[in-house]
Amino acid sequence: MDRRPNDAARPPVAGLRALTARLGGAGLCRLVGDLDLDTAPVARAALARTLALPCMLLCVDLRDVPFCSCAGPNLLLAARTTTRRTGRTLVLLAPGTSVLRLLRVSGTAGLFAVHPDLRHAVRAFRRRVAAARPAGPRRTAPQVGRGPGPWPGA
Repeated sequence: MDRRPNDAARPPVAGLRALTARLGGAGLCRLVGDLDLDTAPVARAALARTLALPCMLLCVDLRDVPFCSCAGPNLLLAARTTTRRTGRTLVLLAPGTSVLRLLRVSGTAGLFAVHPDLRHAVRAFRRRVAAARPAGPRRTAPQVGRGPGPWPGA
């Protein structure tokens, strides 16, 4: 008797679930499950939905991605290219050790800002935007009796 399991008895391939939303002024794409060549279309569609949101900050939450193949960095790099082309920012939220290791090995880790959660990402983004604003003319009160000039106290 053949003891090898047939295809019908094998468990289904782990899938990837994706959620997209606009929260706190940021676009959020949360991925849950393994990110590989089989599940890349699900991630690609979710990233496309997130990129369509009218937000300057786009966050990809990877905290629930236990496995990531080379498909992951490829998708993230494509999304990053799109956001940069449109003047927006893409950040990663809480990537696990396997995702971080793959980004380091592929030489792409330095291309992504990483934050522990959405709140920290939004706060950092707002600080960066505020720091980039050009400083307007400084209004100072006139200093009576100080400074150069022929007046007393100068």
